[in-house]
Amino acid sequence: MQTQIAALQEALPTRQIYWLGAPNAGEQEQLAGIADPVASYRFGLATRRVDWYDARDDLGMRDLSVNLYRLRPKPAAAALH
Repeated sequence: MQTQIAALQEALPTRQIYWLGAPNAGEQEQLAGIADPVASYRFGLATRRVDWYDARDDLGMRDLSVNLYRLRPKPAAAALH
C-alpha cells in the first residue's frame, strides 16, 4: 500500500491527500509514519436486507465506522551540489 501512496503523492505533489479507511489495526500499522489521524466517524445506515435466506422485505440497520487520515507530504529530494 505504501508504494501506491508514494506514487499518488508523486503524481499530485501540490495537493493535500486524505485517506478514508476502515478502523482496523492492520491499516493503522500501514499508515504509521506516513499519515496523521484527522477524524473517526461512526454512523448507522439503513439498507434493504440482501441475505438470500431472509424472506423479510424490510430495512436493516448497519453500523459503520470509518477513519480519516491526512497523508504527510513527501520530503523534498535534496539537491545535489
